Amino acid sequence: MEILDRSTASTSERLTKNYEEDQEDEEEEGAGLLYSSAPSIFSAMKVTMTKCTEFSTRGTLFDIFKVFQKVMVQYVDKLKNRLPDKLTAPMEQQATEAACCVIGTSEYCDETLPLLAEQLTNLISEEYQERITFGQEQDLLGALMRQANQVLVQSVNCSLDEAFGKMKRTNWESYSQDVGDHSIYVAEISEQLAKYFAPIAVSLSKIHYRFFCDQFVQFFVKRYIEEIYRCRKISEQGAQQLLLDTTLIKTTLLETPVVAGNGGKMQTAYSNYVLREMGRAEAMLKVLSSPDIADPAQVVAMLGEERSAAEIDRLLALRASSDVEPPLAHEDGALGASSIGSTMLNLGDSLNQKGLKASEDLRKNFMDMKKNVHKLGFGGVNLPSFGGRKTGGASSSGGP
Repeated sequence: MEILDRSTASTSERLTKNYEEDQEDEEEEGAGLLYSSAPSIFSAMKVTMTKCTEFSTRGTLFDIFKVFQKVMVQYVDKLKNRLPDKLTAPMEQQATEAACCVIGTSEYCDETLPLLAEQLTNLISEEYQERITFGQEQDLLGALMRQANQVLVQSVNCSLDEAFGKMKRTNWESYSQDVGDHSIYVAEISEQLAKYFAPIAVSLSKIHYRFFCDQFVQFFVKRYIEEIYRCRKISEQGAQQLLLDTTLIKTTLLETPVVAGNGGKMQTAYSNYVLREMGRAEAMLKVLSSPDIADPAQVVAMLGEERSAAEIDRLLALRASSDVEPPLAHEDGALGASSIGSTMLNLGDSLNQKGLKASEDLRKNFMDMKKNVHKLGFGGVNLPSFGGRKTGGASSSGGP
């Protein structure tokens, strides 16, 4: 416990890069940040375990194992304290880096604990072997990774509040300008995404960066569609302008993660999701820019997919010529979007509902993409029995 306190003290904690020894793996996984306390704690546990086996491999060693469990639970709490409870504005770079570091550190611990358990199982007496597991601690680490990812998504979403405010304040009902260039809010969305994606891309491993992008774009698309409804009334020409804006935003969503990631390609599933879901928004606006299309069958044909009568009525209520006010998402759940306020305070709860599935998807990606999982070990120290993962020094920073 003393080692835990010392290694996580703000005066001794550092950020370090976590990367694979194999160059091909490094290219695939990338190097994510983690707190230097993680390898220090595992090093101390390794030394303690080794010393204990010199005089006992029975009850005393099992007691040591239970102490290891307590250490990891306390470590998770210390990491969790690095994350904000609520966000009403986008995080500064240092806070963003801390959230990314929580993810990288949790991943490191999650991958290293099974190796520690295996080592203990091989050393302890047979009657204790089946009781050696860090399953609950790994569950806590998985939940912490999801929470930190929620924080990153919410932070970037908060950065878009002002841009979406300008979109809403535009008088789309009487919009009559020629359509030729994008609206001001589109440029602001592009600038904000580039600004806040960049530090995340350099601080997360590639697989976690992709996971962040997947989660972000899901909530962005839902929010964007809801923001269209928040415009209340849209003229034919206004719909044409919004259609142009939507096409440019779709391009931004496709390009920003790549540029922020220094040219690293996104998975095909990401691109397909952006094209499909932003295509839904484009289809909505095509309907609004076609005043002669009013029959539900014609609307469904233009939308390209079956919609309920309530959804069609909600969409047609956006037309400037309609006397019906379109309900928002919290009044009508047709789009399945979260109720979106200016600060996106409900984002975390929505993500939590998908947390377990996301965790399983991420764990499956780990298993698919890591070619040498048994080579994983403790970073920054000489631990030959745990393999070849290593860490490289980076900048100093306040720790958990």
